[in-house]
Amino acid sequence: MNKQNIVLMLLIVASIVTTLIIVPGFNLTYIVIISLSVMVGTYGIVLANQNKLVNFTFNAISCLLFSVIYVNLSLYAMGLTYLLFLLPLQIHGIRVWSLNKNEMLQNRRVTDKIKIRRMKPKFRRVIIAAFVLISLIMITLLYFSSSEAAALFGHRDLIVSLDGIGAIGNVFGQLLMNLRYIEAHIFWIIINISQIILFLHIIITHQNWHLFPVLIMYVVWLIYSLMTLREYYRSLKH
Repeated sequence: MNKQNIVLMLLIVASIVTTLIIVPGFNLTYIVIISLSVMVGTYGIVLANQNKLVNFTFNAISCLLFSVIYVNLSLYAMGLTYLLFLLPLQIHGIRVWSLNKNEMLQNRRVTDKIKIRRMKPKFRRVIIAAFVLISLIMITLLYFSSSEAAALFGHRDLIVSLDGIGAIGNVFGQLLMNLRYIEAHIFWIIINISQIILFLHIIITHQNWHLFPVLIMYVVWLIYSLMTLREYYRSLKH
């Protein structure tokens, strides 16, 4: 693990320790679930950015943990997406990346990493249009359904929009990552920004400081995606 990864992991640990100090009368079980989710999820991101196949194992565990967190917050779109879509997609990712690795070995390219590729412009436009359309459909469905989260946290339009965008963006991002497209990070950036806004709103307006590590985690993930895109496109110039 390089210095950047160590610094980011230390930030996550510091946020968890800070939460344990500043949150009075916390639910120990819930804090443990949040802490494990943040640690396991972040390490999975580190491994994914290093193109390591084992990232899917950590991501599968984090999917189960995050589904508990989101359902507990009545954010059912994100919670069910983690459980019903992202968890099975980890198995799909293992299969696809394993085939790619075996192909590279057969071509005598000895490596423990996975080859990353770029989308063609036409395919990129189709994916973006599909994401926008499906996100709008999801947000509309959530808006006209009974939203417990909106009732709990207020600002119905904001909560419903961020829940819907996060859910659909996660599925698109995971599929693109499984298929080894660098553009997956564009969706991770969208998701991370949406969830930073969401958890800032929940923490500030409702003093839910036990969610502070989750907020810091999304900030770290946003930095990671930006750094990965920057390094990838910089490498294309050389």
